[in-house]
Amino acid sequence: MPAAPDPQPARPLEADEADALLAPLAEFRRLALAVSGGPDSSCLLWLAAQWCARRRQAGQPAPEFHVLTVDHGLRAAAREEARHVVAFATRLGVPATVLTWHPPGLRSGIQAAARAARYRLMRDAMSDLGCEALVLGHHRDDQIETFLDRLTRGSGVFGLRAMSLDTPSGPEGLRLLRPLLDVPRLRLEATVRQAGLAVVDDPSNRAPEFKRVRLRRMAGHLASEGLDDDRLLATIRRMAGAAAALDAWATREIVARVVQHPAGPVALDPDGLPGLPEDVRLRLLGRLLRRVGGSETVPRFERLQRLDQRLGEPQPFTATLAGCVVDRAAGRIRIWREPGRRSAAAAAVALAPGARLLWDGRFHVSLADGAAPVRIEPAGHGSDATPAAGRGGFPASAFARAPLLRRADGDAAIVPGFAPLPEGVTVTPLDPSGM
Repeated sequence: MPAAPDPQPARPLEADEADALLAPLAEFRRLALAVSGGPDSSCLLWLAAQWCARRRQAGQPAPEFHVLTVDHGLRAAAREEARHVVAFATRLGVPATVLTWHPPGLRSGIQAAARAARYRLMRDAMSDLGCEALVLGHHRDDQIETFLDRLTRGSGVFGLRAMSLDTPSGPEGLRLLRPLLDVPRLRLEATVRQAGLAVVDDPSNRAPEFKRVRLRRMAGHLASEGLDDDRLLATIRRMAGAAAALDAWATREIVARVVQHPAGPVALDPDGLPGLPEDVRLRLLGRLLRRVGGSETVPRFERLQRLDQRLGEPQPFTATLAGCVVDRAAGRIRIWREPGRRSAAAAAVALAPGARLLWDGRFHVSLADGAAPVRIEPAGHGSDATPAAGRGGFPASAFARAPLLRRADGDAAIVPGFAPLPEGVTVTPLDPSGM
């Protein structure tokens, strides 16, 4: 039997392909690029710089890019890798900033902690720079690993849709753009080689103690049984289509059933709720919990399912899930931020004129240029800023983690919905119907 022919080497991306992939970025004025120095993000930076140059040479508008790289401190080489990224970006004429994280002494979950820290640091930097979205170098192989990871965790339709080219509200409320999501990793590496780029080698990408590395290896075994990349990607596309349909239905229900207090709590009309398909009810609940609680993700499927079953029963009850209190009484369902839950994102913050931030993962807060400085903090138990007349049927405890604003001179404390906000201040709760 003749030997099987060697696979064809991966082709580098051509300029016209890069132009098509990056074309959606042209609608933005200023974007942040997350660059670690590895081949994927280095390729993204290289392609973006070349694309901008071609557009400007042709007299077409192009966004301003700003590179963000994190010195995570997890390896001795991390600081030098961050410097490498800055030098590379500088050669391409793209400004770059190093963000520094001091890792806590964790024995487990360090990768998850580092990921959360990266997004938090980038959120703050993007706010200062006025960047509208964060561009990431995720590619087709990352998409498959994400799908397999979520499959092993028992995710439902929404988890199995994996990642999107455009995520309007990702971690820390950031808009995430992934223009290379449909491109195989080998083509990005071929592009890097052709361009002669020096890239960072992260040994953790080959360490079997990390789940993603094991999943990457497992994908090769699945392909030998017929479950190759094309079939996995087809499944992801079908899941994404189903998720979009369910999301549209859930949005209609949220618009029709939910009333949101300006300080965060929501009330849900349960009439007819049991008649909806379970997947729609679970999505509706998940979105409300995420928005009210400020979490990046919805709760696990099994926990949502148990909550949904209890909400379908006639007797009143109170439960907690995802940092929220869920209360059913007097013919309606009320959800508010759990009073005892604290987070770094809900710390007291002094706002200077022109500042914009996402506070506690739940509220967009801004202060107009020229306005007097203000301070935002959690209202706290026993606050006199939430009189019963303005609570909309919620208990006082529902506002313990509401945003409270004070002028720098210490004048009256104001909670949104109970009194007019100070001049120049905008506080907007994230809208669960717009997720």
